[in-house]
Amino acid sequence: MIDIRPYNPYWASEYSDIAAQIRAGLGGIALEIHHIGSTSINNMPAKDVIDVQITVTNLLTPIDDIMTQLGYIRAQPIMDHCPAGADIPVTELKKKLYKLERRPANVHVRENGRLNQQFSVLSRDYLRANQRVSAAYAQIKMALAQRAPLVEDGYYEIKDPVFDIIFAGATVWAGTVAWKMPISDL
Repeated sequence: MIDIRPYNPYWASEYSDIAAQIRAGLGGIALEIHHIGSTSINNMPAKDVIDVQITVTNLLTPIDDIMTQLGYIRAQPIMDHCPAGADIPVTELKKKLYKLERRPANVHVRENGRLNQQFSVLSRDYLRANQRVSAAYAQIKMALAQRAPLVEDGYYEIKDPVFDIIFAGATVWAGTVAWKMPISDL
């Protein structure tokens, strides 16, 4: 079920708690840890699920046991959505995904320098910097959730192409502001 809630200012501190636990568990394996997704954007309605991105040198780095000890369950998908019309090598979209149920969180593990690793943080920064785009995206998310709250696939069938448009704008914006991947949020 898609349950979009109004922005919650506590999401930032909840991210910090989750990220600190991950940093303590993974140490230097986690090159960077970022708060991503809608809960990372001020005033953005979102599912009450904290999205975290861990950047690693290589996806083959064995972290499953550590993540399990931290309470996470390995999940699907193992690849990110490919923007419509894009010809992107599979290696640029691969990831690991872990879910935390006690405080719903998704941890996306991506390789340093890959398109999907940059995509999530660039898109976040673009939405943070562009209030009109952020407000329009929020409106689309709320309308989708109200019209099809029980059809999760239908929600993503529309949301993903909308986000492709946002990413296209973010890519142009990145060139105009000389955007660079920021250091960890923790």
